[in-house]
Amino acid sequence: RRGALVTISLGVDPGVEGYLCVVDSQRQETPRFWSMPVHDGERAGEGDDLDSKAVLVLLQEIGPSIDIFVMEAQQGFPGIGPRCVACHKPKVMQGVASTFKTGRNFGVIEGIALALHLPLVVVKPQEWKPVWGLTSDKAMSVAKATFLAPKVDFRPFERKPKSRVPDHNKCEAYILAKHGLRLLKGSEVTK
Repeated sequence: RRGALVTISLGVDPGVEGYLCVVDSQRQETPRFWSMPVHDGERAGEGDDLDSKAVLVLLQEIGPSIDIFVMEAQQGFPGIGPRCVACHKPKVMQGVASTFKTGRNFGVIEGIALALHLPLVVVKPQEWKPVWGLTSDKAMSVAKATFLAPKVDFRPFERKPKSRVPDHNKCEAYILAKHGLRLLKGSEVTK
């Protein structure tokens, strides 16, 4: 199948705008990406819904070759946040429907991974981001990914063919895949 020294990691940013990224330890600057499968919206209520069947097929295809599957844990932010300093109106953090959808999508992917006996590791953002010098600032994820793999095109050309800027979801899927290699190797992060 492959040399004993080659390790393959799958990193997943599980949101509907997320990505799946496969990185192997020998060719870390040539990752493979898949945008998260979603329904095309032709039927009512399917606009931004995860396509569970397509996720299953994709993970069945990718699964046998991977040594670790790293997925970011999801958390909802329902309710009202702090007031805006400028206008004093409360900020809406995340609606109830959106919070439910986030949890559902995560659960579907986790369930499929477990059913397929994939080597799943769920990591909280507070666990993996500091290892890479990241915070919740998405621009930092873009900067880190483009630093780690300057030749990789992180633009979301699958969804937005005319986009000129890297997609933070794609960048985070790449860093999650790199984090999987780090977890398997048990060493400090290196370029």
